[in-house]
Amino acid sequence: MVRAIVGVGVLVVVSLAHGFQADLVPLRIGPVTEDLEGSVSIGGEDGRIRAIVESLNDERGEPLDGTATLQLRLRVDGRRRRVSLPIVLDTGDGQAETSLNVVAGARIVVKDARLRGPDGRTLAIIGVLTEAPAVTTTTLPQPPSNDCPAGLAACQTALSASQTELLECVDELTICEEVQ
Repeated sequence: MVRAIVGVGVLVVVSLAHGFQADLVPLRIGPVTEDLEGSVSIGGEDGRIRAIVESLNDERGEPLDGTATLQLRLRVDGRRRRVSLPIVLDTGDGQAETSLNVVAGARIVVKDARLRGPDGRTLAIIGVLTEAPAVTTTTLPQPPSNDCPAGLAACQTALSASQTELLECVDELTICEEVQ
């Protein structure tokens, strides 16, 4: 199951075989962030993190030079982990990448992601997934024609479980939107 919640307290479960990509969303719109665009992605066999930042400005609205920092709070296979990724900015744009150096099939939970400016202020957080991990589906065998009621019951049970997971995700998203 993959969950993505907008705002602080982001929870995204990542299967490295597929990874994810999410946009950076400014906390406040102002001269520093009014044109800000960016994204964060995790993928690959080793858990490669890639961050891209574009159009980050100073207080006067001029393109910023310096070093911003992407701070991630993660759980890797149940263990807490923090990653601080410096992003060197040249006229407001920059990109950086690093590896979590995890084994293939590791389970990564993104608890929080923040982009901090050179002065340490939080400028943006991770938003909604823009590239959802591929969903693996299980194909149920075709029931024999004399066993249709049992096959129907199995399908209804699977559908009910999926709807429950979807409702839980929507509830968490609603709570998060209320906090903002």
